[in-house]
Amino acid sequence: MFNFFNKDYAKSKSGIIIIPMVFGLSLWYRFMATYFRCYGYRVRLIDIYANQGWPRPFFISLLGKDEEQNITRLVSRLDDNKVMAEIALAEEDLITQGCQKVSMLGSSLGGSYALKCALDF
Repeated sequence: MFNFFNKDYAKSKSGIIIIPMVFGLSLWYRFMATYFRCYGYRVRLIDIYANQGWPRPFFISLLGKDEEQNITRLVSRLDDNKVMAEIALAEEDLITQGCQKVSMLGSSLGGSYALKCALDF
């Protein structure tokens, strides 16, 4: 879980968990976190590669020839339980911080994790 700022300046009782696509956290997701914070939400970004036990991939090496196979192989290496644990930790943190409502936003692979969480919670 990545807390973008040291403090939460949210005035509302709502939180958002942002789960990235297969390429991981990029400036786009950090921008989205800042955008939602400006509107008073507490935001947590999920690093899907945290605690996987292997180094984060260098994504440029995935692109080009065999791109689909490289990405499929990478996704198959992810431990869903570790990613789901990160998401549960983020949700617990937001609730502890006073959020009464927690939403999830995910794209591509992140969207699939958001749907899995919707089924589990």
